[in-house]
Amino acid sequence: GGAAVSSTGQSTEQAAERAMKDSRPTYGALIGAFGHVYGPTNEGGVISLFGAMAERLGFLILKVQTEFPDCEALRAAGKDRNRPVKIEFELESRNFLRHMHDPNGCDIIVCWEHNWPECPLEVIELKKAVSNQRSAFSQSKSKASPLIDTDDTDPSGE
Repeated sequence: GGAAVSSTGQSTEQAAERAMKDSRPTYGALIGAFGHVYGPTNEGGVISLFGAMAERLGFLILKVQTEFPDCEALRAAGKDRNRPVKIEFELESRNFLRHMHDPNGCDIIVCWEHNWPECPLEVIELKKAVSNQRSAFSQSKSKASPLIDTDDTDPSGE
């Protein structure tokens, strides 16, 4: 069979090649939460978003590192109790397998998307956590999103 052709008359290979040459940045899904306009598109974004959400998720970060596991944290474990945990960050939970990490060296995978149903570890999927947190916020506050004042005019009207 021939190459697939889009409605613009270009083959899918040509469209993919054009997209790879495009130097403009790409962004994740619009989330507008926890100081992030867009959802993560890489592991660094997952780390940043987790840092912004950590306390609400019941964690205190002790250390973030480039070696496996990526993070050591304390997790709330009852009144006046905390338990140390080792966390690995991944954009997708299945990347844990691709990176050939040892599940025995880690307690939790924190990811943007959980796509490894048979994962032997606890997984915190930030996409769901953001959605749940925003739903809880909407129910407890007004339905309007918080606004950022972008008016750069002088308050005196000048």
